[in-house]
Amino acid sequence: MHFQSARHYVEFMAAHYGPMLKALEAVGDARREELADVEGIAERYDRGGAGALELECDWLSIVADR
Repeated sequence: MHFQSARHYVEFMAAHYGPMLKALEAVGDARREELADVEGIAERYDRGGAGALELECDWLSIVADR
């Protein structure tokens, strides 16, 4: 996954990723900064170098026929 920065990653996830949306709803605006660690985690796993954020992700796809 490619993003402009760790902040961009957090903003994207906060707007589009269901579990992050639910977490932000649960903590409310007053405690939103407590989730700031997500940005630090993204920076720790960055593989893109200077000027961008690149995260390596594993995906599991399951197809079931009935």
